[in-house]
Amino acid sequence: MFSLLLHAHLLGNQWVLGVIHACLAVPLTMIVILNAADTVDPLLWTAASTLGARWWLILRAIVLPSIALSIVVAFVLAFVVSWDEVTFAVFVGPTATPTLPSRMFSYLKELINPSLTAIATLLVVVTIVAGGLVWLLKRLAPARRTYRPAGVEQ
Repeated sequence: MFSLLLHAHLLGNQWVLGVIHACLAVPLTMIVILNAADTVDPLLWTAASTLGARWWLILRAIVLPSIALSIVVAFVLAFVVSWDEVTFAVFVGPTATPTLPSRMFSYLKELINPSLTAIATLLVVVTIVAGGLVWLLKRLAPARRTYRPAGVEQ
């Protein structure tokens, strides 16, 4: 990737770095979102459409609330994947305004600074708080009810 971008004179372009991060994160997030979409009962879509709901209302009122937690998890996963990929940020990213991961990597190479420890501690705290919020949202979410026709027992 480095040699291709070097010959195309695109090294240091922040848009190229964004596209690279998107190419890394989108497949993983799509796995999460598509698996969540597979769990939505297709009969809900059919029932809502037979009652007169348009596709955008079905999507907004039925499908998106059903997969909301998975969408949040997909966004967190995309952020973590993008944050973890320091190699592209260092070699492809802009040098005039470096990204935080590439700046932290350069600090690690050059000097030991207490500010780096503070940033790392804040990142750990943010991760723990985000994980706690996801856990809390999962606990507070109403239990999913499955459709059972009358007279059918499990």
